[in-house]
Amino acid sequence: MLQPNSSLDALLERLSPEPHLRGKEFEHAAKWFLETDPAYASELREVWLWDDWPGRWGQDIGIDLVAETQEGKLWAIQVKCYDPESTVPKSEIDSFLAASSRPEFSHRLLISTGQITKNSESNLKDSDKSTAFLLYQGLTESPVDWLAYLYGSRPA
Repeated sequence: MLQPNSSLDALLERLSPEPHLRGKEFEHAAKWFLETDPAYASELREVWLWDDWPGRWGQDIGIDLVAETQEGKLWAIQVKCYDPESTVPKSEIDSFLAASSRPEFSHRLLISTGQITKNSESNLKDSDKSTAFLLYQGLTESPVDWLAYLYGSRPA
């Protein structure tokens, strides 16, 4: 087994090998990240898992997290936990695009440990809302120690 290059790699090694569980576990870690990373923690007032968001209208069909900014604007967030060398299927990004097109969301954020295709990136950038990408490289460059998530250093 290779030595992890970052605390994110070390966290990913500890997540479930079963894809659905791994994805759910990483959604929780991504929520923690947004609440902990200095850049996001100062911008966001609240971050919810989809199932906990008071405004949810049904099952998760592409939105994994919802965040509220200090100004009260809502972000739709999709979280993908893929091998950093893998590409997230376009169909999964398309479902996020459709689900997040509702008027209550002013911004989209895609958090992914995997890569996205140029087509998917264009579809998101050319959509009706501003979209940000937080991919593997950006996640590893954060000052956050991802292992702190596992060891209980979590915001209240």
